[in-house]
Amino acid sequence: MIWFLTRGRQQVDLEVRRAPDADAYELVVTGPDGLESVERYEDPHRLVERTLRVQSRLIRQGWEPTSPMAPYASSTPARPRGRVALLWLAVRRSVRRRVAAVLGL
Repeated sequence: MIWFLTRGRQQVDLEVRRAPDADAYELVVTGPDGLESVERYEDPHRLVERTLRVQSRLIRQGWEPTSPMAPYASSTPARPRGRVALLWLAVRRSVRRRVAAVLGL
């Protein structure tokens, strides 16, 4: 699964995938400069929690989910704190549901 977040013309990608060489999972974060960081997890619950923490931090820094959340994000109120809270709730529900379905949790 891949999530895209944008801020202006910059983009950050978050990918959750199975590790190719082990019975583990990876969280790959690709920054706007193209640099990747890869974190490995054997426990899928820890992977989900870490993914949520990374997305929460990015949203607080002004990054916005662009797909499939774009219509939701553009319709939120202009108040920064309220908008961040609404985005975070939507992202949290989406991440938990999608990762749980893919990992069989």
